[in-house]
Amino acid sequence: MATIENLKQVLFYAAHINEEHFALAERLFTRVDIKKGETASLESSYGKDLNFIVKGLFRSYYIEPKTGNEINVFFFQENEFMVSLLVFNEEKPCNYYVEALEDSEIFRMSGEDLKKLYKVSHQWEHFGRIIAEAYYRGSNSRAESFIFNTPEERYLELIKSFPTIFQRTSLLNISSYLGVKSQSLSRIRKRITKVKK
Repeated sequence: MATIENLKQVLFYAAHINEEHFALAERLFTRVDIKKGETASLESSYGKDLNFIVKGLFRSYYIEPKTGNEINVFFFQENEFMVSLLVFNEEKPCNYYVEALEDSEIFRMSGEDLKKLYKVSHQWEHFGRIIAEAYYRGSNSRAESFIFNTPEERYLELIKSFPTIFQRTSLLNISSYLGVKSQSLSRIRKRITKVKK
């Protein structure tokens, strides 16, 4: 079962939110259970609100207009925050979706409540800047990986960030994230396994 302590520890180490400032927000978080396979638009509470993953794995994806294929963009796992700054800060339309790849537990705070916290707590305002920087840094890194990195390099970076990803989701989801076909992913895995031996 999810406990608020996980969230408190991550907030302290990531943004130095102390006990006093965490107390301002604790009652604003709601624990939510999400079943494997549940899908929602990022214009829903996944994008508008602050979501902290205590347990589970999620993917964000878009649907390619011409083919109808689902293209994975990000994976999110335990002790990470999910929010779309396009929706949250800029209130722009969003064509991305989120799917729970496992039974999951999150703590959710409404975007409106978070914005109110910014006005009364410099620590929470600092947290907002950290989230924004991480979001843009992650988006930029993801885009540049397709310009400058080979599929093998993207594969190795994924394994570094998500060591158990192959035990937690399908090869189809992983190959979509890496921008390769499933057959190519199998060949990459075999080549890297041979090199390690």
